[in-house]
Amino acid sequence: MEAVPSDDDISVNRGILLECLSAVLLKHLAAAGGGKQRIRKRRRKPRAGTAGKSLENSEEAPNPSDSSYDLSEFNEYLASEIFEALPDEVQTLSFAATRRDGTVATKYSEPLALDTLDDLIAYIPGGSLETVRLYTAMEPRAVLGPVFNSYVAAATEKPLEQNTTKKATECELCMRDWVPLTYHHLIPKQVAAKAIKRGWCEDWETRNVAWLCRACHNFVHGIASNEELARDWQSVDSLSEREDTKKWVQWVGKVRWKGR
Repeated sequence: MEAVPSDDDISVNRGILLECLSAVLLKHLAAAGGGKQRIRKRRRKPRAGTAGKSLENSEEAPNPSDSSYDLSEFNEYLASEIFEALPDEVQTLSFAATRRDGTVATKYSEPLALDTLDDLIAYIPGGSLETVRLYTAMEPRAVLGPVFNSYVAAATEKPLEQNTTKKATECELCMRDWVPLTYHHLIPKQVAAKAIKRGWCEDWETRNVAWLCRACHNFVHGIASNEELARDWQSVDSLSEREDTKKWVQWVGKVRWKGR
């Protein structure tokens, strides 16, 4: 069962790239004492398959040397230019994508191979590369290498539900942080093979867990059979959207089994 990346997933990755780029640019800004170059926006043709996604062309790009200018606006502009130019498999990169396709996992593992890094830089419009060069006084590869490595690491990070050794700090349903936690297999082990055979999940998803307090753990197993959990309620989000879960969480959140 292959999931199609949603607009929300792409939006998250857009934000990740913005954070990674901002961190690198701010580092250079601090070292240089501020940018003084006049940066102009270059026109470019959108790559195939991205019609309607590119930014509106304007006469001039945001100028970080303008004291009245919000630096975050410049970072957002440049990050958008770079992100929109990247291929779809990079825009939708995720832990799930690396589990579904071993080629993706190998290609986008940290640190990135030099040829992979060069391929990514080749997608970026020349005007954006010139902006990076003028702003940092460095070659784009030296600047964007850390950006793309940070982006890949963050986008493909193992989610909490795949990690049984890294505990959550609170129950993922009732949000109480003062009670002991257990992990709940979102695809119950007793029906994991059946879930894969029926196409309800992929093999790697059978290792997904949710960190729940004992009360919520018991509640989840009381509202649905193992087969129903595997087929219909295999994420914390889907469980949380149930009306009976909402009522339960509202009630149990008031119960203090143990003092803080």
